[in-house]
Amino acid sequence: MNRTALHVGARRHEDGLLAWALIAVTLALFAPAMGFDFVGLDDMPYVSENPMTRDGFSAESLKWAWTTNLLGYWAPLLWMSFMLDGTLFGPEPWGFHATNVLLHALNAALVFWMLRRWTGRRWAAFWAALLWAVHPLRVESVAWITERKDVLSGLFFFLCLLAYGRAQAGGRPSRGWTWTAAGCLALGLLVKPVLVTVPFVLLLLDVWPLGRVRWEWADIRARGFRLVMEKWPFWLLALALGAVSWFANFGPGRLATPQPPLLLRLGLLPRNYLAYLWQTVWPADLSVLYNRPQFTVEMLVLALVVLGLLTAGAWGCRQRHPAGLVGWLWFLGMLVPSIGFIWVGTTEGAGDRFTYLPHVGLTVVLAGAAVRARPGGWFHVLAAVLTLALAWGAWRQLEIWRNSEALFARAVKVADRNGRAWGSLGVWQASEGREAEAQVNLLRSLTLKPRHNEANFNLANLYLQQGRTTDALRHYRIAAEDTPDHVKALNNVAWLLAADPACSPERATEALALARRAAALADPPDASVLDTLGLALAANGDFAGAVLAAQEAVAQVPADAAGRTLRQRIQARLDAYGQGQMWRE
Repeated sequence: MNRTALHVGARRHEDGLLAWALIAVTLALFAPAMGFDFVGLDDMPYVSENPMTRDGFSAESLKWAWTTNLLGYWAPLLWMSFMLDGTLFGPEPWGFHATNVLLHALNAALVFWMLRRWTGRRWAAFWAALLWAVHPLRVESVAWITERKDVLSGLFFFLCLLAYGRAQAGGRPSRGWTWTAAGCLALGLLVKPVLVTVPFVLLLLDVWPLGRVRWEWADIRARGFRLVMEKWPFWLLALALGAVSWFANFGPGRLATPQPPLLLRLGLLPRNYLAYLWQTVWPADLSVLYNRPQFTVEMLVLALVVLGLLTAGAWGCRQRHPAGLVGWLWFLGMLVPSIGFIWVGTTEGAGDRFTYLPHVGLTVVLAGAAVRARPGGWFHVLAAVLTLALAWGAWRQLEIWRNSEALFARAVKVADRNGRAWGSLGVWQASEGREAEAQVNLLRSLTLKPRHNEANFNLANLYLQQGRTTDALRHYRIAAEDTPDHVKALNNVAWLLAADPACSPERATEALALARRAAALADPPDASVLDTLGLALAANGDFAGAVLAAQEAVAQVPADAAGRTLRQRIQARLDAYGQGQMWRE
């Protein structure tokens, strides 16, 4: 074997050792998450209370994965990844957490391999990838089971970029590697639609590191159109799968979060970018929920000045430091889907998890700058100190994800004006039997955010437990009005109306309409919802229909202790319907 081959083999061996070191450090840092619980913020409907994902693969669950838009989210591969965990590890949270941690560790290694190829410098790539992996803003994506979206879509994103780089490596595009990259993009889009920005990132890679076009207007005009058009498989995938996800999330009647005026949202965009940059530099006071951003002219001017100066600086250095402009535009562009054009769910324009892939752009800037500076030993000392500081911050941030109590206590501390934060704390307190505290915090939540707030539904649950059915009905109605596809709210309104001994014909008719809507929306079919449908049919005198609904409800009852109790209750009602008798509470 000649010296060149030995040298190449040695380099690959050293690169492999550094990649394994990255994986080991990342696993060690985030390993405590494997002992964490499910948290009461989407983990329940996604996994812990969802038999389709929690209980592993089945013919029914696979069909469900491709047809459901749970909580307005269409993500077949995400659901199947949870099913795989359920099959391999069972329903306990540790297995779901372990997969998140492992995926993030693999992603850290992939970031290293990308930067190693692009910069040609081993240690610059290693430290940049490590800083990205241990940054406190990564904690939300890794420690929150629901955010499997980030780490799994990130895996396919990095594989897509690596395959695209291989496709262009020989000077003439490789069709096989190009289609491999497109396949990785398709898989990623089946997890999270934020990857619609990938074609834009590929165009940036054509500038650097691939050198297929220069940062010169003449060169861009000469080659730009061809580079855009050759990526037609990527544009097509982004358009097609992005449209499906868009309709699932934002189709007619699906967007429950009220949208502020468009001009206000546009005015807040520079502020949101600036907030993410500040959290990058100073990751303190992080939380899963934040106060709603407030618009001020001063903040808009400051944000525009800072962003403008950074963009102008990156553009001015584009010839000497092309990675700087590529990485900066990567950061700006990949944040577009999450920067606040549309407010949905917990975001209202902010979320630590949204930085998972955009931050890789800033990592590119850092790695490129390190290569250009040709640093000496001081660079390794500085990088190690910075890594330790960020890892310590991530370690502390991990603790708030241990359980719902820690998560929501932190949320109300950081986001004291966020109605959802107080409502989530109230829900957890109610689940622990602390009803007085729960009621206070749920009411505080509604004071901050009277409508389109899940606190209405949870306060109704609390009132129902206290026997205050009139108050419960009122808040269930508000929840159903604010979210027309809220199955549980619709179901509970229908039940309270139909089970009332003084139920009038008008109320019985309303109960039946609501029960039918809840049954149509329930995915998968739910025993309690079908039970309510039977009660509403009986209240309208349709005892034959009530019998059929109750029988179907019995068939859907889960085979556990709670299921046995529910089956007995439904059977009692079924016996009454069979005798042409109404059942009342």
